[in-house]
Amino acid sequence: MPKLLLLFACFAFLPLARAQQAPKKPLDHSVYDQWESIANQRISNDGKYVVFQIKPQQGDGTLYIKTASNRALKQISRGDSAVFTADSKFVAFLIKPLYKDVRQAKIKKKKPEDMPKDSLGVYALQTGKLTKYANVKSFQLAEKASVLAFLATKMPTKDGAKKAPTDSLKKITDEPARNEKAGADLTVLNLSKGSSREFAAVTDYRLSKLGNKTAFAVAAPKNSKTVKSGLFVYDLASGDVKKASSGKGVYKNLAFDDAGQQLAFTAEKHPEKPW
Repeated sequence: MPKLLLLFACFAFLPLARAQQAPKKPLDHSVYDQWESIANQRISNDGKYVVFQIKPQQGDGTLYIKTASNRALKQISRGDSAVFTADSKFVAFLIKPLYKDVRQAKIKKKKPEDMPKDSLGVYALQTGKLTKYANVKSFQLAEKASVLAFLATKMPTKDGAKKAPTDSLKKITDEPARNEKAGADLTVLNLSKGSSREFAAVTDYRLSKLGNKTAFAVAAPKNSKTVKSGLFVYDLASGDVKKASSGKGVYKNLAFDDAGQQLAFTAEKHPEKPW
């Protein structure tokens, strides 16, 4: 009998407990925007490192770099599109502009060249060093080598403004590309050796799978005496730059064979006009 009375008391208490529970928040658009998802998960070739993003439905995401044992190495706000090098020693990724800045630029209907730009990050897994490059349009990573190439635009500087500190990039010309038609600066980095080379006024480029060659198309600025239009191939081992095709034109669909010894491309050549 005492057991029956205790059971009856428990059932009698249930309605009171339910009544005291806080009302559930309705699911609407404000809740959806806070939901997060995991995206772009990758594992290094040696299986020792992982990288992934946590992205909200709306807003700025975060890139996480960890060991396979879940030890955190680096957390990068707005990191995106991360890839490991073939030797599992580096991670390359984009750093997106602030969501609010992009949104405001779209509301103001700014031109594409005036929109906030991406940056490029390179993280060394063994040393923990993070290197960033600003105003990046695109990047490529060799499939079987620690060779990275990227296109970046130069932002105009105001007279009297403080100049940014110089870096170790070796340039073959100091003449920057001034607009989209003239192209942008191509930087080729050998991450293993710590060497780099930069080329101006590049419109398209392609790394070979082995990272031994880089093909790039150049659209020289008008009246330039230092930059020549054409299609070129840069040999990373020798440092030589050879001309594959000369003259103005639109060079696209650049593709190397697996060994990086042959190059295929399409070209729409423009006749040279006498000045």
